[in-house]
Amino acid sequence: MADSIYHAEKKSVTDIFKPLLEVKVILPILLSAVYASGIIYLLKIVSLWNERLLKDSVFWFLFIGLPLFFKFATYENQIGIFKKVFFENFKLILIAEFLINFYTFPLLVELVLIPFLSFITISEIITDQKEKYQSAANFFRNLNALVGLSILTYALYKVIEN
Repeated sequence: MADSIYHAEKKSVTDIFKPLLEVKVILPILLSAVYASGIIYLLKIVSLWNERLLKDSVFWFLFIGLPLFFKFATYENQIGIFKKVFFENFKLILIAEFLINFYTFPLLVELVLIPFLSFITISEIITDQKEKYQSAANFFRNLNALVGLSILTYALYKVIEN
């Protein structure tokens, strides 16, 4: 019996990944990767990209570029699609993320800040799940926002300073 359960589970897992290996899925992903690589190469030629940006480029491709690429295929009304996608994705957070990632804190500050922010975020998530802890959830949410605004203010200060 255990052997039949194992084979049934193995078959169901392979059934999940089988469609991902079809040509009509792999080909667009490969073409998108070639396109992104070409853009990166052109940016490197004009000195707007270097190897330090590799992690960000891969992250962008996997979590923003590919989902956007496949999102275009799901739109039925093609009129105004670029405008709609542009306004959905071009948010202030993109600019804030760029600024925050561009300037870093000293190592000691980072070593204190990361566990502190993790604690605040986890506490916010836990307290947000029950109605009786809503005041604590609001406190952690506001504290998280305050720290985030402080980091953004620091990044803007460094931009103006430099």
